Amino acid sequence: MRMLCGTIYVSLLIFFLCGPVNAINAQDQDRIKLGIGDVSKLALENNFDILIYRLDRRISEKELLKAESVYDTNLDAYYEYEEDRLNKNSVALGTRTTTVAQQGSLSKKLPTGTVLSLDIDHSRRVTNSTSYSINPYHESAATISITQPLARNFLGIIDRNTIKITGLDIKNTGYTSLDKIEYELANSQEAYWKLVLAYKDLELTENMLKNTKNLFIANKRMHDIGMIELPEFYAVEADLNQKENDVLFANDKLNSALNLLRLKLNLDKDIIIDPVDDFECREVTAKFEDVITTALNNRRDYKADKNTVKSMDLYLEIKRSSMWPQIDLKGTFKKNGLDREFNDSIREITSKDRPEYIAKVIFSFPLENSRARAEYSQKELEKARALVALKKTECLIFVEVNDAFVHVKRMYNSVRLLKKAAELEHKKYIGEEERFNRGRSDTDRLLRYQKDFFIAELIHLRSLYNYKEAIINLNVAMNNLLKTDEDKL
Repeated sequence: MRMLCGTIYVSLLIFFLCGPVNAINAQDQDRIKLGIGDVSKLALENNFDILIYRLDRRISEKELLKAESVYDTNLDAYYEYEEDRLNKNSVALGTRTTTVAQQGSLSKKLPTGTVLSLDIDHSRRVTNSTSYSINPYHESAATISITQPLARNFLGIIDRNTIKITGLDIKNTGYTSLDKIEYELANSQEAYWKLVLAYKDLELTENMLKNTKNLFIANKRMHDIGMIELPEFYAVEADLNQKENDVLFANDKLNSALNLLRLKLNLDKDIIIDPVDDFECREVTAKFEDVITTALNNRRDYKADKNTVKSMDLYLEIKRSSMWPQIDLKGTFKKNGLDREFNDSIREITSKDRPEYIAKVIFSFPLENSRARAEYSQKELEKARALVALKKTECLIFVEVNDAFVHVKRMYNSVRLLKKAAELEHKKYIGEEERFNRGRSDTDRLLRYQKDFFIAELIHLRSLYNYKEAIINLNVAMNNLLKTDEDKL
């Protein structure tokens, strides 16, 4: 008995200690109120897919820096030490020669295709050979070279156009990323309106359950006093069970809608979201001409196809230049200094007027040049294909925007009609309820009228959601949903 009392005492103690903790945890769940503007802002800041697409865009932007690296200044240097003790075929050549060679060079290509280079050389030689008049000696030299293409890549046209093409490719990649971001933003907004719909479905379903419970209580009293027969009472009880099941499913849909929006906004799983905005059925007053003009100005796939045509023009210039022979004019100017001391050898570079001039013409040209001619013809065909693709995109934009615009108009009319139908079903149900209370109707008809109103109201609510979804899709078709935030990404 003592053990039993002790067990009961411990169980009660655990119950009272744990009970308040669970209540506190339930109350501590964070609730936040969000409007559609807040959802858009949080999605752009927190959505995982949007963050990935933004990083993709930033990664692609580095390609331009890589393309412009053709104009980077290059620094090259080397140091060499050589000690020669090999056998020689003449005593005058000596038995030992030590040579230290150092060189540094700077080179840079200009946008005109000109290549500038500056070389600084120094060498020191010590030998026991008797054939050298200065021993040991230092030799220092400075060389300036200029190379200018005269045919292929004339004035750097290939390099400049390659950079321009890279810039257009980066823009197209950015357009693709923005399209994906806009798609995710649209999904986040649709998830918000789906949550609004889930709350309204639950509210409507709970109201229907409440009405059915009141009817069940009234029928039970009437059944107890013998005023209604058992089949009518069973009908109300069966409908009550159905309504309780509807509430369970409505809660399940609400939980799914909450989880979806939490995922889109990257929010904690315990946060409860209370929507601030309600369904509004405002008619879209814009004309189709204005809508299609906005779409043609905004659509990124249209801009990308235009950039592709521009790229083809630049490629044609590159390939046309590649068909020319390689003719480079190179000029070199060199001065040196030779002395026993390092400083004196450096000083002699500027003090003595004994330079070296070299003028060189370098020519190279494949006689058939079939590769360059084939690539040029290929780019001509690719440009023709790009023009056809651009025209196809124009037609596609017209069809997509027209379909979305007409769908919005139809959904607006659908909402109005279904709202009227739901109002009439509600009046029918209220009127039948009044007749039932005056004893002029039966339970079966009242339940049928209640179900008719419930279904009509649910269809009306879904039409409101579909209208919101249609407006979002129209903005996506125009690439207008992200327009105000595009520069911030």
